[in-house]
Amino acid sequence: MKAPHRMGQESGGFTLIELLVYMAIFAVVVIGFVGIFVTITQIQGNQSSQAEVESQSQFLMQKIQYYVSQSSLIDMPEDQATTTLTLRMADTSQDPTTISLSNGTVYLQQGLNGTPQALSSNQVSVSSLSFTKRSNPPAHDAVSVAMTVAFNTSNVQQEFSQMLQSSVARVSAATFDSSLVPSSTNTWTIGTNPGDWRSINGTVYFDTSGHVGIGTANPKSTLDVAGGVGVGAYGGSVAAPSNGLIVSGYVGIGTSSPTYALTVNSTANWNGFMLEDGSNYPFFAVNNASGGAQVGLSSGATREVTIDSNGVSYFNGGDVGIGTSTPSYNLDVGSGGATTARFGTQASDTIIVGGGSGKVTAGTYDPAYVIGGEGFATFLPGMTGEKEETAGTVILSRSAASGYEAVLDFGAAPQGSDLWLWRRVIDASGGFSYVSVYLTPSFDGRVWYQKEAARNRIVIHGTAAGEVSFQLIGRRFDWAQWPNQTGNTEGISVPN
Repeated sequence: MKAPHRMGQESGGFTLIELLVYMAIFAVVVIGFVGIFVTITQIQGNQSSQAEVESQSQFLMQKIQYYVSQSSLIDMPEDQATTTLTLRMADTSQDPTTISLSNGTVYLQQGLNGTPQALSSNQVSVSSLSFTKRSNPPAHDAVSVAMTVAFNTSNVQQEFSQMLQSSVARVSAATFDSSLVPSSTNTWTIGTNPGDWRSINGTVYFDTSGHVGIGTANPKSTLDVAGGVGVGAYGGSVAAPSNGLIVSGYVGIGTSSPTYALTVNSTANWNGFMLEDGSNYPFFAVNNASGGAQVGLSSGATREVTIDSNGVSYFNGGDVGIGTSTPSYNLDVGSGGATTARFGTQASDTIIVGGGSGKVTAGTYDPAYVIGGEGFATFLPGMTGEKEETAGTVILSRSAASGYEAVLDFGAAPQGSDLWLWRRVIDASGGFSYVSVYLTPSFDGRVWYQKEAARNRIVIHGTAAGEVSFQLIGRRFDWAQWPNQTGNTEGISVPN
């Protein structure tokens, strides 16, 4: 039988109220720890997404900065935002280099046929990418970059994004494959003082005295030209003979109003027109002292050649005599009237020198034409080195890989065609290294070319469809047999 409970006797367990109080306290503690854990987890996730976004943002900016700084040209309209950055590079394998955005990923493509490579990872999503070209002369062109980079997640607690804006400038020297156009007209100069720039393409030279040399690195006059010069309408249309001068208008010496191709105004008999040697002896002179026009050639103080319209004309300096019975040349032409030397009378007549592979040395070559019963003279252009030239036109058409292009395929050229013959007779060693290509588009746009020696062709590219004129110049396969310096002292005498 259970003993009755006595008042004041202590119990050995917890009452229901005490148990409920203990459980409530424990629940509060557990909930607090769970809240702290969740908060820590959220903070860690947010910090992880933020670190990934910042890392990717920094990487993208570094890549953009690198390629812009290495570029030769920022090929974009000025002050116009675009989603694709196009850079022209000196290395043809990387030209052009583009950075663009597609489906939240930034891609880099190098070369027209290069494979796009992802610059950003799949952990982030890029949006609102824009590039704007900025010009700030005389500094290098720069690119303003703006983008938004967000962590790629569906968890609201891990969402993080940031917007970036920066500006990157080129730092390398420019290599141009298109026209050089200033940012404003009639504003900029190349250099500020004489001698700031030494040379342009190794063709035009400057010194500190303001002298300009074309073809010579040591000009002694305000303008020194080593090579052929065309003046007037000949400039840009007809090539002057090597180290020669062609003038389409009148030339006056001692007069400001010439009325002939060459007008020399002088009252002295032998000083009307005279070339002297180093001892001041006239070796070429024109006068009118003997009652008629007279031309004299001298050797020192002794006149060796005289051509007189009112007297005896003679050559005594060698084996050829004109108007003399005692010539010293292999050719003796004596006549009281006009004398003309010619070879053949038919259009099919030819002159063969050295079995067809010899050399003809002359100052000017004149393929003459008769049009409408009237004769016309033309002149063959001079060229340094033995070279072959051909020209023609092509039509640029759309190419899925590279915009607009046309191919000069020498391997596919018909035998006997201009391209086929030119390619067969030039020196193509060194991968077309010795071939010069000149392009002129018929449209308002840019054109450029690529030499693909391994495929025996030249590819012409352009920014639009249309006709392009081309000119190809290459040294002939036997160029080494015909050096510029021959050791022969006969030829056009160029004053020092």
